[in-house]
Amino acid sequence: MALTEIAIKAAALPEGKKKIKLSDSGGLQLVIVPSGKYWRMAYRWQGTQQELSLGVYPQVSLKEARTLRDQARAALATGANPREAIKRRTHAQGEGGGATATFEAVASEWLAKRRRDGLADATAIKTESILRRWLCPAIGADAVADIDPVRLLDALRPIEEAGFGEVLHKAKVMAGQIFRFAIATGRRTSPDPTPSLRGALLVRRHTPTATILEPSRIGELLLAIDSYAGTAIVRHAIALLPHLFCRPGELRQMEWCEIDFSTARWELPASKMKMRRPHIVPLSRQALAILAGIQPLTGRGRYVFPALSTSKRPMSENTLNQALRRLGYGPDEITSHGFRAMARTHLEETLRYSPDLIEHQLAHEVHGPLGRTYNRTTHIEARAEMMQRWSDWLDEIRGG
Repeated sequence: MALTEIAIKAAALPEGKKKIKLSDSGGLQLVIVPSGKYWRMAYRWQGTQQELSLGVYPQVSLKEARTLRDQARAALATGANPREAIKRRTHAQGEGGGATATFEAVASEWLAKRRRDGLADATAIKTESILRRWLCPAIGADAVADIDPVRLLDALRPIEEAGFGEVLHKAKVMAGQIFRFAIATGRRTSPDPTPSLRGALLVRRHTPTATILEPSRIGELLLAIDSYAGTAIVRHAIALLPHLFCRPGELRQMEWCEIDFSTARWELPASKMKMRRPHIVPLSRQALAILAGIQPLTGRGRYVFPALSTSKRPMSENTLNQALRRLGYGPDEITSHGFRAMARTHLEETLRYSPDLIEHQLAHEVHGPLGRTYNRTTHIEARAEMMQRWSDWLDEIRGG
């Protein structure tokens, strides 16, 4: 039965229901959820069931929704996907411009701005991957002004069903940032829809980083690393990581120009740091020896630990974890990131260093008295002494 304005105004969610659909004709539907009433058009294209967002009621009336449906069906009759037709029309009006800008166009502009503002390359690549694989195929061609909580929820459901909890969290946060950017730049007037999804998606549970904390087992791991039979580049990288306990990505992208043997420091620029601030890692005698050992092999190039296929790129993201697997340590035992948790625990509990000093060395935000002002050389002498003591302790338990 065709819908009427009177029926639409009177329609409400039954008690205990979170979502209902009222059908008109030609695939036009009105979806009713606690946050409002939304127009959808269901259709099949190339054998798959798809759905097109047509706006929010009452801003888009029944008559207007039917006009949009007819336009979409006309596109279907020519063999075109209505989503792509909307996308082409939007881009013809100007890339990312106007009130009908697509989600994909605004997302592209948002990401480009973040890159200009100094977004790390690795983060940009991961962000682009989530957009390309998950968000844009689902809502990329939709007008960013028309995407509502129901439409966004439909886009996020496949990530939830695939069991990718971390990706789901990042995609939701990312979508919220894009919607707020659209609002700030005049392409959207309604609020960011992501807060309305509270409780509708699985709760993101934090899984502690896998690491080894028993001193005897750490000693066994260090001995196993000493006997690593892979390439010299990987052997030196996996040997250095426990001494520096930096983020694995920072180690992979370490450059020779950042190493100062005379001051025993590794100086990282802000562009490589998660907190976007320059950072110094004091180098212990043991760390300097490992670097001196790899210098004859890679010292003429840019990266300390280049990729196996080319010296123009750093070591690949999975190499360090793969090395641990070759040594017989599973992902539930330790990961390359787990050396940070290992050092954080024993520096405080075993070697009795100040938590704030440790947090400074981990390049975390410090909110206590030691964190009121920031300078890359903050507590550098105390941190240098701590890093040397840590390397000495690793040698002690390796010998034990």
